[in-house]
Amino acid sequence: YDDSHLKTLKKIRALRTGENLPLLDIKDRLQSDPEIVNQAGATNTTQAEQGLPGVPPPDRGIVQEGQTRTKILELATQLFSRKGYEGARISDITDTLDMAKGSFYLHFKDKRELFIACMERLPHLIVPERMWEDIAREGDYTVRQVKRTVAFLKAFPSHAGILNLVKMAAMGEDPGLAQKAKEAIASIVEPIMRDFRRAVTDGIVRDMDEEFFAYAVLGIAENVAYKLMTDTGCDLYRSVEKCVDLISRGLIPETGARPEAAVARRPSGKIT
Repeated sequence: YDDSHLKTLKKIRALRTGENLPLLDIKDRLQSDPEIVNQAGATNTTQAEQGLPGVPPPDRGIVQEGQTRTKILELATQLFSRKGYEGARISDITDTLDMAKGSFYLHFKDKRELFIACMERLPHLIVPERMWEDIAREGDYTVRQVKRTVAFLKAFPSHAGILNLVKMAAMGEDPGLAQKAKEAIASIVEPIMRDFRRAVTDGIVRDMDEEFFAYAVLGIAENVAYKLMTDTGCDLYRSVEKCVDLISRGLIPETGARPEAAVARRPSGKIT
């Protein structure tokens, strides 16, 4: 192994742990990454010049295949967001990409499989991947929340439609689709949970149910995003400040006593 292999392994690790990408998407990402493709070719040339046994040169067909699949997924995500599941058609994709339907079916069996693949990618689009490294490097917990929330709110309008479809699928009658949808939603809240655990360990925030906290934060961010989409007078950065202030400080004044009414009482009977 040489430096090029180590660089590739580091990229795989970053995509797996930093973005929680499934292996199939990692493969597509690497196959369409010019740096990886070029260094693979350079490694093979160097090994050949030295008379050492090398790996086969990169298969341009495989690289192209990965790029085509990514283009299909990107376009499909937009179509599902705009038109919904029923309204999105495979012909919309093939016509836009000037692709034969037979070529499409080399990548996906049907629209259901395409939708599942889009759901698996959604957690990595909700907070754009270009922001992950910057967020992870930030040492201040509150500033990390600001950066993550800003990135989420800016990206939300492009993915609001498909996010709603995912939530509907999670409650739908197709058990396989419901399971995939639940996994996608869990992947969206996982970075929030992980960051919260880190803050608890560091003594920055008090301990509480991390899963409940993560879903509550996601809910707040979603509704603020809808507010921004429908109210042109609503300022994004001021909204983020309010969100972080609410999450960090809550509603009860620091000097005030906790009122009795603040303790939730469990109602009798089943909640419907």
